Amino acid sequence: MNDYDYICAATTVPLFVGFGLVPELAPASVALSSYTKQMYDGKIYPSRRAHMGFDEAGILHGRLDDPADGDLFRIGIEKHFHLVVDRVHAKTKLSRAAHWRLVGDAIAQRFLDASLRFDAIEAANAAAICILKTPASPLANRELHHVNLTQYDRHGKAVRETFRQRGGCCRFYLVKAAPIVPPAC
Repeated sequence: MNDYDYICAATTVPLFVGFGLVPELAPASVALSSYTKQMYDGKIYPSRRAHMGFDEAGILHGRLDDPADGDLFRIGIEKHFHLVVDRVHAKTKLSRAAHWRLVGDAIAQRFLDASLRFDAIEAANAAAICILKTPASPLANRELHHVNLTQYDRHGKAVRETFRQRGGCCRFYLVKAAPIVPPAC
């Protein structure tokens, strides 16, 4: 679930933050391809990869600073993930709310990443919080925040950085320990 959240967020959020594009996220308008590629960095290892595409006809043009466009983005994410959350919940029995928190965490992190990439820190973070804090939205989570930290360098110049405070839980502590087996070369 977490992988899919980040794949979807990594493809949709930069489109919105950088270009004001809101893709149609209905299943018929989205294509997903995932695969494993052999990588080399001193040794060969498998690396998971994914590509996500959208029907060009369903892409709406908007603005990052327009709350109505933020609502369109949020509604698209909610519609897209309802079926995914329901199916993964049925398989894992992890609560739907926990799955929605994972979706929100992924969206929040990708907004931070895109805000830096497109030099739109204030606008992107404001839009993210509006999207992720809409009352009655399954994405709304009181634990999720963006936190600003300021540190001063040796010259007294303020260096400010924004971090995401996660609202979800990875649940890895519920997984039984197993030996780590390196991939065969």
